[in-house]
Amino acid sequence: MTVNINTASPSSVPATLGTQATQAGKTAPPDKQITQLPQDHATISSVGDLVTAALKQPEVRADKVSALREAISSGTYKVDPDAIASSIVADQS
Repeated sequence: MTVNINTASPSSVPATLGTQATQAGKTAPPDKQITQLPQDHATISSVGDLVTAALKQPEVRADKVSALREAISSGTYKVDPDAIASSIVADQS
């Protein structure tokens, strides 16, 4: 996706801008006048698509919360210390 942003018209840009301008605020000679601004553009990568998809997800996954709540209540929820330790070590690498 390309986004073009132009906030000023070429006629509103002083001739002292750019590399063709002279020192001390003098204007450039008529043959060196700036006639067109360079076009700005932005590219949105696939990361933007991932962020959009993540933002569409509900904040709380009610089905997971419900299942965990029931497992904790019934005493069947078990913590796997090896899995936790492995995750911590993997995050440190």
